[in-house]
Amino acid sequence: MSWENLLKDNKTAIVARLEEGMLPGYSVRIQEGAWRTYLQIHVSKFPSLRNKAFQITALHNESHRIPAKTDDVAEWINFVGDIQAAVVGLDLFLREVNRNNDFDKIDRDNDRMVLTGEKIKIRFTLSKSCDSIIMDPDEDMRAEMCLSYTVDENTPVSGDSWLAIYLVSKMLIDADLDDVKKLTDNGTLPDVLFSAMSAVIEEDVQSKCHNCESIIQEGESQCQVCEYFVEEEDTSTVTVHEGERAFVHVYPIGWECPYEHSGDDFINYEYKCPEHECSPASGGPASGFNIGGYHLARIDCYLVNDPDQLITNPDRGFSSYNLGDAKNIFDHSDLLLDFFDVYNVEDAARELDMVAEELPLGGWKIDTGTHLLRYDGEDVVEYNPADEEEE
Repeated sequence: MSWENLLKDNKTAIVARLEEGMLPGYSVRIQEGAWRTYLQIHVSKFPSLRNKAFQITALHNESHRIPAKTDDVAEWINFVGDIQAAVVGLDLFLREVNRNNDFDKIDRDNDRMVLTGEKIKIRFTLSKSCDSIIMDPDEDMRAEMCLSYTVDENTPVSGDSWLAIYLVSKMLIDADLDDVKKLTDNGTLPDVLFSAMSAVIEEDVQSKCHNCESIIQEGESQCQVCEYFVEEEDTSTVTVHEGERAFVHVYPIGWECPYEHSGDDFINYEYKCPEHECSPASGGPASGFNIGGYHLARIDCYLVNDPDQLITNPDRGFSSYNLGDAKNIFDHSDLLLDFFDVYNVEDAARELDMVAEELPLGGWKIDTGTHLLRYDGEDVVEYNPADEEEE
């Protein structure tokens, strides 16, 4: 049931029911917008608060539990109880902010709060759990993290969680890094806070390959796991997750073609090698390569054009051959039968630097330059002109 449908005839009754037993200094407002209707908690208790309206969806995720009927007492008791509990949490938070004269640290949308110390600045977001930042006072370096006791980052945090985050932030802005480490080691604080502070204060940051999430060793330009070459790290904005050091993603910029090259074998990321028509597999060069040419099954090579050449299956190694040299490398029968799948007989022979001549009694004579072969439409065998005369 949507708020729009409930409000048609019941707006006054709904507000009255929501405000039953609510803390003094708080009231409910229903805002009907062009796109959606939502609840606000209006705060009159603290005159210094710049914006006195808090969205209830930032305090408690009530959307899936709206009672379908205004006279369903049991459903409304549960629904109202959750909202009133959220208001109690909000009140605890605002009382603590008031005690520290920090109302000016809350932005005008009641969405974010920023606390500044001598070494760090902490910004935490009130309306969701995973958009908090620890940065240096000049904001040249930012460590993004989650500051919430909730697991699901899409679930709004509640007012009492705001209080916990606020109190921790007040302590951290002027805390010594070694003291914070002790508190995280004994489990008093989540180690995401220490990692973020270490990143900002001591530049303790590691690089992760964006392709495979592996750690890039300091000074390395290539991921040792997926084998992509990566960009230089930019540590102005880093990410912090629970249980690991702060990190910054570095993105692949290219790869090295494993086949012998006439020019530069460095290929830009997401491009294929123009000379060999190959590209890395989805996991990166370390996972293998894909070839864009026509697969010749008997000799297990790929026929690619521009220039015309044979590329060995990358599972067997990385060699490439000019077509004119192929007859000196591969079994002639397998080679010709593969080419007959692609070209007519004369063109196939020409591509391989051979000569094909149609025989009077059927079939083809093929001169390889060193000996003669016969193709009867199915197989390629040794050819003796005397056998033709006898027939």
